[in-house]
Amino acid sequence: MATIHKNNTRRPMDSERLYRHVFDLAMDGIAIINEDGVYIDTNQAYCQMLGFSYDEIVGTHAEEFITPEDRYKLKEEYIANILSKGKVRLDSIMVRKDGTLVPVEVSGVRFTHAGKPSFLSIVHDLRDRKRKEAELAESEERYRILTENVTDGVMVIQDGSIKFANNAFVSLFAGDSTKDVMHKGLAILSCQDLEGFFIQEDEALIKGDLSEGIFVARCKRTDGRVFWVEARDKKITWDGRPAILATLRDITENRLKQIAMEEEKEDLFRENITLRSTMKDRFRLGD
Repeated sequence: MATIHKNNTRRPMDSERLYRHVFDLAMDGIAIINEDGVYIDTNQAYCQMLGFSYDEIVGTHAEEFITPEDRYKLKEEYIANILSKGKVRLDSIMVRKDGTLVPVEVSGVRFTHAGKPSFLSIVHDLRDRKRKEAELAESEERYRILTENVTDGVMVIQDGSIKFANNAFVSLFAGDSTKDVMHKGLAILSCQDLEGFFIQEDEALIKGDLSEGIFVARCKRTDGRVFWVEARDKKITWDGRPAILATLRDITENRLKQIAMEEEKEDLFRENITLRSTMKDRFRLGD
């Protein structure tokens, strides 16, 4: 049986074609600069990111597309680190043709182009990420303002511990600061019924069947005060993972009124039974 020998050697022309194909179709901007910092080549994504044509970029110095405040990074950080370590990664601010600023992350390595030493830069546009980070920060600020100004206690439970609590929650349980409860277990509530409820809800969250109900519990603070609390919870996403958002309201005044009304109703019921029994004995007819 004849042995078939496969030739796995890639021809130089094939390698060059593959390189150009990847270079041109990459989503991130790619640029090649020589040791002097002058552009030798770029891909289309790089041109689109900066708003310049290929001919407007190639042959110019890289400093012309960097903000004056960040130009020192090109020589002191980018080129210096590539020469000493062979690679580098840093953040910078580039300037588009229309003058708008583009925050970017630059990854650079040593490269040989046309037989000469050069640097290959992969430039990732951070505008979308920065926008999302700004939106998240704004959302978190709105959430913080809301939770710090509502009278209900608010807490976030994840993996059996408290990840967030507002000042109203801390005051409800006679704490001094939110730092006293952050990342603590549910035992800090000092209320077995309430602790048990949230443990069950946390377990249900893991299974995917959180009830999102209402629970009323009688609690006792560390200072000895007994109070009633109404707890409501719902499923949210916290740091990219499922969590429980709980609101707790002090309903002691209403609950005591309700208990007093129920006791009064029970007293009236007993008095009615006694009165009816007395009247029956008093007006019972003989033979």
